[in-house]
Amino acid sequence: MVPTRRQSQLSLGGLWQRFLLPACQLSLLAYQIRPSPCEERGDKPCSRYSYDGHPPQLVFYILRSIPGFRAVPRISAFSPVSSHVPYADGFYSVIGLSDGLTVPFALTAGLSSLGTSRLVVLGGVAELIAGAISMGIGGFLASQAERDHYRFQRRQTAARVLRSCDGEMEREVHEVLGAVGVDQKVSREVAHCLREVEIGEDIVHGQIGSSSSSTAASDEEAGLRWSGDVGLTAFLLKFGEGLEEVPTKRLYLSALTIGMGYLVGGFIPLFPYFFIPRAHIALIYSCVLTGIVLLIFGAVKARITGAAGTSAGGYIWGAVSTLLVGGAAAAAAYGIVALMETDD
Repeated sequence: MVPTRRQSQLSLGGLWQRFLLPACQLSLLAYQIRPSPCEERGDKPCSRYSYDGHPPQLVFYILRSIPGFRAVPRISAFSPVSSHVPYADGFYSVIGLSDGLTVPFALTAGLSSLGTSRLVVLGGVAELIAGAISMGIGGFLASQAERDHYRFQRRQTAARVLRSCDGEMEREVHEVLGAVGVDQKVSREVAHCLREVEIGEDIVHGQIGSSSSSTAASDEEAGLRWSGDVGLTAFLLKFGEGLEEVPTKRLYLSALTIGMGYLVGGFIPLFPYFFIPRAHIALIYSCVLTGIVLLIFGAVKARITGAAGTSAGGYIWGAVSTLLVGGAAAAAAYGIVALMETDD
């Protein structure tokens, strides 16, 4: 089906583009209706599970969403444009800005009850630097832990795929596909296709012998080459466990984006204190400025996360809820510091 519209979303990290490619559908149709390559060469019939034959259409839709599937020869035209994965940098920016607008705002509001803007500036700048470093390191460690967990699960799953029998793997695949309405026969075909592309057809069918040792070795090498991106291991990890590879660059991007977002967001409530000596007066300007930014940020956050939906009420609720959270934190900090100052 040819897409009829193109949608664009503007986020803090860049421009989101979501579209469908008619060429993918046309290529899929052309692949399915053309004769088998084995039939064109006049060879014996191909395995029903091999890429030289015609695997079920469902297999393509499943495999094409696995990263790296586009690298497999002959079916590279089926590589998809991932339109359902959120733009990670935009969400990292939301995390950094959200904390940066809330925590320093509450801190400066609390320190302003002491009466001097100099104290607010010194304390606010120190907190901004420490908070940005802490948030950045936290984002880095979180992404690193996610990557390490994925790699551990991939090693465990790959070893299980190599030592398990066909029936066990078919049951695992059917546990994933059966939940969405796929019958057991199709699940069995999918399991065979996925396993063959990972470890080779000869190994799957137990045809390793002295006369075919070189062929089996080459198949195994090919399986090792692709097993990190396609095959049964990638399928079980992505669709069974909900895990995907975390690129190494995301570790540094998340740390930089969260840290810089916190730093930029934190300077907004602190800005009036640089120019107004009296902290109580600067607090008023800080509340007005931060309140406006919180309203705008809440609406933008609702847009990025999809919480806004298609109605204006979603944007209004996102803006108001963000303002209420920031205001409540600032009021609590100001009240606690003022109360402690009164007791002294």
